[in-house]
Amino acid sequence: MISSLPVDDAQNNIRIANLSDDFFQVCMQLNVPYLDVFTPLKTSENWLQ
Repeated sequence: MISSLPVDDAQNNIRIANLSDDFFQVCMQLNVPYLDVFTPLKTSENWLQ
């Protein structure tokens, strides 16, 4: 499973970060691989342009 991508809205990014954490926990319980792309991209200047 792949996390959601960050957006250009701080409030939505807070919700996405929380959701990403929840998805990670569920994936761990189900032994499903999880790729967090949200965390590295939320601070990427290139992504946010």
